Amino acid sequence: MRRRGFIGLGLCVAAGMSACTGDAFYRRVETLSDDQWVRGKACTFEVEAVDTVTRYDVYVDLRTSDGYPWREIYLIGQVCDTAQSVLQCDTLRCELFDAKGEATGHGLSNVKENGVLWLRDFRFPAPGRYGFSVRHGMRNVELQGVSSVGIRIQMSEIQ
Repeated sequence: MRRRGFIGLGLCVAAGMSACTGDAFYRRVETLSDDQWVRGKACTFEVEAVDTVTRYDVYVDLRTSDGYPWREIYLIGQVCDTAQSVLQCDTLRCELFDAKGEATGHGLSNVKENGVLWLRDFRFPAPGRYGFSVRHGMRNVELQGVSSVGIRIQMSEIQ
């Protein structure tokens, strides 16, 4: 009986994790050493695009622990084309903890994952290689409690 409960729990967790990922066109994660993000260090992801018609939603995926000392994090996202020209630069705000100090992300332990919508209905202007980079915009030199940063690009629901 107990074994059946563990199997059921495992299936629920697996189903939940697969439901969160959706049909991602692109998904990459960069793990940060020692669970800290050094100021000025950009996490850069290269995407090969061939489709210029389809619209995509671009998310920044953060994995943080309860060792992160603030309620929110500010991110600076930048998209560059094949000629390294900046197409777009945005500042994003992500609330990691609510007013009561409870983590807002998903996860079963003290490590939580948050997905922040960065670009809605984004279209690649031309086929080619694009660079998506994310760095933190906090004042601290090193942010403790940030273990990974990722980019997820999936088809927009609006086509």
